[in-house]
Order: sequence, then C-alpha cells, then structure tokens
Amino acid sequence: MNKLTRRATTGERKSPPHTGSHQECLTRALMWAFDDLGSELRLIDVDHLISYIHSGAHGNIRDLVASSAELFFREGTVSYLDQASMVVTWSSVPRIVLNLEFRNDGVVARFEMLLTTSVTDITLRELTIEQAETTALAELDCLVDALRNARLKPASKEWSPKSIQN
Repeated sequence: MNKLTRRATTGERKSPPHTGSHQECLTRALMWAFDDLGSELRLIDVDHLISYIHSGAHGNIRDLVASSAELFFREGTVSYLDQASMVVTWSSVPRIVLNLEFRNDGVVARFEMLLTTSVTDITLRELTIEQAETTALAELDCLVDALRNARLKPASKEWSPKSIQN
C-alpha cells in the first residue's frame, strides 16, 4: 500500500501562508470541516479546560472532545491526541491548543486546534494518505472527500478552497 505523508512546518504559529498555496488549501479544508466542532468546543468553560490541561487530566479532555465531535462526525473519526497547551495571561483572553487527529477513508490528518473566545484556528501538522496521489489537487480532493464522508450531516457551508477566509 503506497502512502503519501506530508509534514507541515512545526515552527511558531505565523500568519496564514500565501493565498492559494497547497498547504493553505489543505488547512482551509480542515477549517471548513471542523468549524462547527470548534464552535462547540468553545462553549466549554475555559476554566475547566485550563484546569484539565494544568493537571494533565487528558481523559477528561478526551471525553469532552469525543462528546463534542459525536454531534458532527462519525464515531472514531476525530480524536484527541493527549496533548494540549495553553497561554493564560492577565492581559489577554486564554488561548487553548488541542492536538487532534482525523482518520477516515485512508486519510489521517494531525492538527492543532486553537480555541479563543470567538476564534477557532487550525494548524495542519501532518497529512497521510494511503493512496499515493499524483497531484496536489488530487490530494486535496481526497482529504475533502474523507472529511465529507465522516460527517453525520453536511457542513454548514459548501466546500470551496476559498470558503474559509482568515
């Protein structure tokens, strides 16, 4: 079985890549599919998330992610990778980062989901596709199809590489 693995850069969170880059299109696909999950996770009391991250209560975070994901995705397609971080200061809103994995139809995407008061952002860290795709467009189509097939109901917006503007 051929596999294609693409690792995203793991440096500091930067402004979005140049419009139209392949990496940005892959990230936009994840943002499109996970927009409603991010909104659901932002409803969780941030004090609880901070406490769970601080104490290493990954089982609690895993349960919260699973119960939120089951509203939108088939069971087992979205999981928490037992890694989270936070930035909490007196002068700004808390920033929570959850490491998540999406797995469906031979596609595995590992990514970070940043949650703040009103914003969800995603940073793609690794994408693995079991079937070797020959073009960037075919790779994107494979990811979008896997995301669509994993959903219990269609996303609130129709997919377009320009559907989510940062």
